[in-house]
Amino acid sequence: MTLTTAAILGMLTATAGCGPGHSGAAAASPATAAPVPTPSSVPAASPPPAASPPPAASPPPAASPPPVVGATDPGVIADCTSAPPKQLSIRPATIVLTCADGGLGVQKLAWATWGASTATGRGTFWAHVCTPSCAASGTYAYYPVAVTLSQVKTSARGEWFSKLTVTWPGQRPPGTMPDAFPLDAPDS
Repeated sequence: MTLTTAAILGMLTATAGCGPGHSGAAAASPATAAPVPTPSSVPAASPPPAASPPPAASPPPAASPPPVVGATDPGVIADCTSAPPKQLSIRPATIVLTCADGGLGVQKLAWATWGASTATGRGTFWAHVCTPSCAASGTYAYYPVAVTLSQVKTSARGEWFSKLTVTWPGQRPPGTMPDAFPLDAPDS
């Protein structure tokens, strides 16, 4: 890696945590920071070479369209582990399936459809790995899945999906993991 590439990567690392909601603690350390080239230190005839992006393990899922406020389509309780009230979400990025401990769920959801009776998408299923025991282990295993929301019910807060079904295109969690999960109702 050339010094110029290292400088660009150092600047990207230093500014990565400077968005809204970040404390700015992600500044580059002196060991990784490189001097920022100034116009007088960079020859005018030859611009610095472009930095190559780091290799990615897999491409990110396509971004889901933002939720429509006041939409007539059903919602889903995406986070049942937080304190009430449980709010309906449209096209959430994550859905927690085990409300007591958050040990099962789907994340990185990219929705293909969201309609009046079903919603379909793809994401990553997570499962808390209890080896040697759940109390002694804080690790999780991840599996690609296709997701379908169905069984629309009505509440005081509106219609909501009450069932999530997963399809395992590859490996699935060991044991007797179900393919369908009941979803919480919204608070009234």
